Amino acid sequence: MGSTEVWVQTLADGLIRADRIVGIDVHPTPEIAGKASRWLLDVVLGCRWAAGSVTGG
Repeated sequence: MGSTEVWVQTLADGLIRADRIVGIDVHPTPEIAGKASRWLLDVVLGCRWAAGSVTGG
């Protein structure tokens, strides 16, 4: 099975094909008012369109 057959479901963007993911970042949320900390998973997608340039312009 290739990564084109694996999909990741997100709350914001719906289904994302796994071969489009270029990075994953995991970090905990802080505890607030007695609520337990949760882990957040950020998925970074490759994009053909971009704002700005490599030099920061």
